[in-house]
Amino acid sequence: MEFSEVTRVLEELELSRYLDKFKENQITDRSFVLLSRDDLSEIVPVLGHRLQILSAIEALKSGKENNFMIQAKEIILDSDISFTQANSAGRRIKFSKSGDENSIFSASLLDAKEMGERGLLCAELLRKKRLNETPKRQNIRKVPKSLQFYSENDDGHFVPSTFSAPDVQNINENVVSNVNCDSQPGGSSQLIHIQLIQAPAVEGNLFSNVIYGFNIDKVLMADETVRNIILSKIPAGEFILRADRQAIAGILINAIIRCLGTCPGKAAMEQVAKHLVLKYPSFGDVRRQERGWEMWFFHTPFAPAATGFLEERLKSQRKKINKKTPTKNLQVVLFNENSLSWNSDDDDEPEPDERKFEYMRQNKGVEVINIMKNTVFQRRTLIRRHTSQPGTLDISALPKLCEILRPLFDTDNMIVQDFNIRHPTLSLIMYDRWPKVAKLLLEYAEKSGINYGKKLGISKNRYDFTNDDTYLVAYSLLPFILPSTGRRLKCDSQDGHDSDDEEAEGPPPPKRSRGKRQSKGKASDLDTLQSLIIFKPKLTHVAKVIKENTTMSPFILALGSPSNLEFVSFFVIFQKIAIPCGEKFLKAFDTCFKLFTVLYVPLPLKSLDLWMFIVHGVGGKPCLRDELPPVVQSLIGQIMPRV
Repeated sequence: MEFSEVTRVLEELELSRYLDKFKENQITDRSFVLLSRDDLSEIVPVLGHRLQILSAIEALKSGKENNFMIQAKEIILDSDISFTQANSAGRRIKFSKSGDENSIFSASLLDAKEMGERGLLCAELLRKKRLNETPKRQNIRKVPKSLQFYSENDDGHFVPSTFSAPDVQNINENVVSNVNCDSQPGGSSQLIHIQLIQAPAVEGNLFSNVIYGFNIDKVLMADETVRNIILSKIPAGEFILRADRQAIAGILINAIIRCLGTCPGKAAMEQVAKHLVLKYPSFGDVRRQERGWEMWFFHTPFAPAATGFLEERLKSQRKKINKKTPTKNLQVVLFNENSLSWNSDDDDEPEPDERKFEYMRQNKGVEVINIMKNTVFQRRTLIRRHTSQPGTLDISALPKLCEILRPLFDTDNMIVQDFNIRHPTLSLIMYDRWPKVAKLLLEYAEKSGINYGKKLGISKNRYDFTNDDTYLVAYSLLPFILPSTGRRLKCDSQDGHDSDDEEAEGPPPPKRSRGKRQSKGKASDLDTLQSLIIFKPKLTHVAKVIKENTTMSPFILALGSPSNLEFVSFFVIFQKIAIPCGEKFLKAFDTCFKLFTVLYVPLPLKSLDLWMFIVHGVGGKPCLRDELPPVVQSLIGQIMPRV
């Protein structure tokens, strides 16, 4: 007697406990399909079990699809609709209706081999483990399940009609992953069409939002040393040494610099570190939740700087690149005026004649003045040899130069003569421009609400100003027109030339406590003014001012009364040297301006922005693109176009 199909049906319905009763009653494969409801009630006492067996028998009799087989897996297949189902492998399977003919299922069950030969894998869906049973944890993935119904139009294409609400379902990777058939042979009326739509893998989403701009795998595998580490050391479980990590950091930093430059963002560096240890856990610490990516790059606001292998390599590469990058000395002419030319400094440098220099140092008179006129460029060569950097005099060499070039300071008007010979087109630049600039500066100060009488202690009425008064007041108001530069200076007075004068005396410096560092403060407007000009009574001895002077840069000394703007004489004080300039302020201002160029003296720190306005704005001297502060550029833009 044959009980193979009876056994198969009961096992697939998980009703094997009734198999002995079927054999006792001699219910073979042939008599199984002849059972009725009353016959089963005597063998199977449970109503639900009887209904399952009757459903299987009816399906075998009718020759239609084995609905009981699909229901065992909680997947309902209706011959009138088509639907899609998402499995755990990221594939979407579409079942659709394509005919009205009868099914090819016969009245008997087929074994797995025969079903495979016919292209049917329905037996793979009939497993003992139900879909709603909890599988092993490592095989669980949550993916959305959406049912989409299709209807066939006149052209034979399937058009989506309705959509179900999204749901979340636990699906085992092995369920329906092997469904690869798209039709059933034999002229059946019901054809199952299966469409596989590949979705992106879950692991790929971890590296989807890459902001560092390259593929870590390709970059690392392109280097032979790192490739050997990945393919040899990691599979063998060997130690990843510090030298190995440095080699990896070097390859990654080169790629970062190529994509993001030498100053990448912290977010990009952190993402590189995280992705590196996620792809290669051996490069981090597998015990930690985030694989220990902090060893490659870590930044916190509580630390002075970032740390890690990537950061160390980045700092090293940045230093090397900065050393190799040449400094671009691009000069920008502020005013497009063909009449101005500062190119005379680019002439040849004649060799200094020491005999003439010694003769001029030992003698005075007309002959010395003539020799001074013929040795201008020799003096320029000598001065350039004592510069610490191009265009800046080494202040420590100034006493030696003053001794060699004594006639330049002792003889009247020699500074101006040297400048005029070296820059003939600029000889009268201040006499031409400053009268116009001074009037505009006074107007600018008045509209800015600056009370020059209160700031400078002037009691003279504005309408009583002479031209010389306007030139002097405009020059003195520059510290109040331009905002403070924020330069931090030592509070101890470095000038020493105004301690005994009440009119120019500023607030006393704070006392320095014992055992503490010297305090620092920002230069006040009065400090800035005193670096430009100092007012002294007309009976003041110039020798006393020179003795008390500790300022390294030149400034103007005005002897007289600033209250009514009456002055008897002006001097340009340069360290321990006093250059007389007569009774006119404009001559002293012109001499001080030209002294900076003739001797390449660096601009004073306290009044740096003010002298930049005078030299580069009024004088039109070329400068570096990023040399001028914004406040200086704005004042030049407001004043100079109106000149």
